[in-house]
Amino acid sequence: MEQISKKNRINDLDIMKGIGIMLIVLGHLEPGTYLMRFIYSFHLFLFFACSGYVGKRYEKRSFLTIIVQNLKRLAMPYFIWSIFSQIIGFICDEISIIQAGRNVLFLDANVGWNAALWFLYSLFWADLLCALIVKIKRWKQFVLGFLLIGLWFIFAITKVTLPFGLYTVPVAAVFWLIGYWINSYEIIDKIKDLSITFKIVGGGVLLIVNICCGTIFNSVISIYHIQYQNVMLTFISGVAGILFMIVVAILLNSSTKANKLFIFYGQNTLTILCTHYYILRLIGAVTDKLIRHNLWKFSSTPKSILFAIVVLAVYYPLLKMVIKVKENYPKLKYLI
Repeated sequence: MEQISKKNRINDLDIMKGIGIMLIVLGHLEPGTYLMRFIYSFHLFLFFACSGYVGKRYEKRSFLTIIVQNLKRLAMPYFIWSIFSQIIGFICDEISIIQAGRNVLFLDANVGWNAALWFLYSLFWADLLCALIVKIKRWKQFVLGFLLIGLWFIFAITKVTLPFGLYTVPVAAVFWLIGYWINSYEIIDKIKDLSITFKIVGGGVLLIVNICCGTIFNSVISIYHIQYQNVMLTFISGVAGILFMIVVAILLNSSTKANKLFIFYGQNTLTILCTHYYILRLIGAVTDKLIRHNLWKFSSTPKSILFAIVVLAVYYPLLKMVIKVKENYPKLKYLI
């Protein structure tokens, strides 16, 4: 087997995360139904899988160390940005102080208008759970994986929510484990060893499976809102979408010109995740004021694509500045 450097594998992850965060911004700009279904069929599953892919580091780390690290890299940015967002919602007379507190704690299946923050809370719990699972034998991991799918199915059917966003953990943990197993069985490396023809044909088949199961025969998927028309189709479309993105990342990584932009955005997903709702909210407020129509909430694929391009273009110089600030103040990496 051809030797593949760790740096190239990390670049593959950053490319996938870069594409994923672009899809998150596009999805939150309310595109048309079919594009929305396609985006939501795999984009968040992809992020959970990317987290699981680097989860092998947990095999030899103490659980206490993992808790401390996750408090810094996930809980801290969540609470800081959530509190700030609730203050804005309170000032705008959208929520009471009591509801703001409940939103911060994710008690009512709601984190407030800066909705993307729920992902950090969900990943925090899923990461801790899976950090324990990776320490047991492989066959037991698979058994627990199937049990988590069963629990996911129960939540999907009953629509039961749990405080602190715990109802999102089963599905998050399932795809986290899939990412972990992809690394354990060196799936990315094996795909890289395939010929370009096999990569393109295989990627095309995976895309077709994803579109059929996640777009044509399913509705818009939402972990946050417990919205699944069919859990099995959702699972299949999620796995197919992840594998398709691996193929795409590998193909892009072979081009030094094409991959740099995706890697850049992929390395700055936390900043975009925590802040892009502020830009979308501003777009809605300004357009509502100027033309009496909130273009953020207006469902249109061309509009959404155009606005996504503009928003991501605005982020480019902003991210450059954020990177320089973090170089001078390293502790800010846990904030943004």
